[in-house]
This record gives sequence, C-alpha cells and structure tokens, in this order.
Amino acid sequence: MINIRRTKAVCKKEFIHIFRDVRSLSMGILIPLLLLFLFGYALDMDVKNISIFIADLDNSEISKNLIHKFEGSDYFNVKYIDNNSKKAVEYIEKGEVFSALIIPHDFSKNIMKKNNTEIALIIDGLDSGTAGIVISYAENIINQYSKKIYINKKNINTLKINNRVWFNEEMKSRNYIVPGLIAVIMMIIAALLTSLTIAREIETGTFEGLIPSPLQPAEIIFGKLIPYFTIGFFDMIICLIAGKYLFKVPFQGSVILILITGSLFIIGALSFGIFLSIIARSQVVASQLAMVTTFLPAFLLSGFVFDVKNMPIPIQLLTRIISARYFVTLIKGILLKGVGFEFLYKEIIFLTLFCILMLTLSIKKFKKVL
Repeated sequence: MINIRRTKAVCKKEFIHIFRDVRSLSMGILIPLLLLFLFGYALDMDVKNISIFIADLDNSEISKNLIHKFEGSDYFNVKYIDNNSKKAVEYIEKGEVFSALIIPHDFSKNIMKKNNTEIALIIDGLDSGTAGIVISYAENIINQYSKKIYINKKNINTLKINNRVWFNEEMKSRNYIVPGLIAVIMMIIAALLTSLTIAREIETGTFEGLIPSPLQPAEIIFGKLIPYFTIGFFDMIICLIAGKYLFKVPFQGSVILILITGSLFIIGALSFGIFLSIIARSQVVASQLAMVTTFLPAFLLSGFVFDVKNMPIPIQLLTRIISARYFVTLIKGILLKGVGFEFLYKEIIFLTLFCILMLTLSIKKFKKVL
C-alpha cells in the first residue's frame, strides 16, 4: 500500500528542489513555449511568394490580362516580364526565379478562333513537393481565367468542379502542424524533465538518504511524478491557449477530453523519463537517452511531419509503440474534427495502457541500493 503522507513528503521535497533550481523550472515552462513559437512559425508549409518569370510572346490585351491575374495572386511574385523566352531558362538556372510562364505568340489568336492553346510552365524541380503545389496554383489561375474568357461562348465545353475541403477549409498548414507540434513538444519536455530525477539524486549523493528511509519505490516514483505532472499540465494549457488565440487553430471538440487525454499522455511520458533515469543512473546518459528515444520517434514516426500510411510496412509497425503517434491522432481529431470518445477510444486505451506499463516498470526497476 502507498502511504499518502510519505508520498506527499517526497512530492513537497521535489517541489522545493524545482523552485530552487531555476534552470529546471525554466526548461519546464519556457522551452515548450519557445519551441511552439519557433516551430509554429517556421514550419509553415503554405507556399507563398513564388518567384516567377513571364515571357509574353503575344503581347496582346488578352495575354496582359492573364499576367495581371498572376500579379494579383497572393501566391506568386512576378519578378520579370519579357518577350524573350530564352531568359526563362537562364533565370531558373541562376536561381533568381522558381518558375517561368511562357505565353506563345499566337495565344490571343487561338483564343479568338477557339483553337486549343498551350501555355508552357517551367518549374525548378529540385524541391518536388513545392513544385507540385506551384503547378496546382498556376493551373487554378489559368483555369479560372479560361472560364472567364469562354463564358457564354458556344461550342465550348466547360467542366465545373465543386471542391469541398473538410476540417481545414482554409487549407492552412498551421492548423494541422500546431496540434501535432504540441504533442511532440510535450513528449520531449516531459521525458527530459524526469529523466534527470533519479540520476541527479545518485550523482549528488542525496540518494543515500533514501536507502534507510521507510519510503517504498511506488511512493518515491509518485512523489517525484506529481510536481512534474503539474508543470507539464500547465505547459499543455499554455500551448493550447497559444494555439487557439495566437495561431488561430480551430477548436471543434471537447476541451475536457483534450485535457483528460493530454493528462494520460503526460503521465506516460513522465513515467518513461523516470524509467530512463533509473536504468541510466547518470544525468548525461539519461538526457541523451531521452532525446534519442523521444525526439526522433515523436518528430518522425508520430505522423506529425510524415503521414504514417505512406511509410513502409515495417516502419508503420514500429510506429505502433510510439505513444506520440496516438496523441497526435487524438489532438487533431478532437481539435480539428470535433470527434469524441466513440471514434478515438483505441488511442485512449493505448495511452492508458502505456501509462500503466511505464509506471509498473519504473516501480519494479527502482531499487534502494547504490
């Protein structure tokens, strides 16, 4: 049985140590906010301000109207307009522009005669992801312009596409980056905070005072877990507030469900950090283990950056043991889709089992011996 009085004593001691150690306190509160602001603004996958060179070989009113469409777009930055198409290759090779649009000399003539008209679009393909997005942007502008020209014309077949985007209507990358980023940051910080607890006791010599004490392993583990859980829970609330009011991420679901599932995730991450501290017994080794086993998996294998479904089958199987993967799914589902327990119960069950497993392993592994 866990003695509440002894557990409170360990908890109080850990709180005193945290507030005395300014570095630990700042790492627990300021670093999550710093990482959120840094990555939240830096990891913007919306492609804007695309430099483009336009070679207008037709030099007609119709071609100039098309150029005005690109100039008025929020996505393109028309840097050069010329009547020499050979400069397009030169500018792209030099890296002065990312794309080039070549309007043929018979552009307006073919349009007036209702003939097929081709416009050349040249893209710097070194960044294949951005290249695909730029092509879709350019095609959208050209298609909209084409519909405007051919409207009410006979013998012209037009196809009207009614596009609908659910859960992220504005197609802002920040709306799905920030929720995933909160999960990744909480995993890293939680594991780092507690990975130093037991190892620090051993290195500073205070661990010797625990050996003759009547404290049980479970009481020590829970006593050290509660203060860091308080810090982690506070960090999560601050990150959620910043996500809603600073990054304008829509909150569609239950805030209570986010806090409950977030608490499970934090407890699991903290318990994992304590387990690393117990087996490492050195602050340097424990912190390095925490970074390797939390940062890389949470960043690369949680679905935060890369879709898990696009990964090779062996890697997909590996992601099933990464707790951050399940919380990324949870927080995106709750915030962006507004779904509840009936759709996310599998992820919640896994986080619960992960918490129980890591707490059990920490208690079993902890020995009051040097």
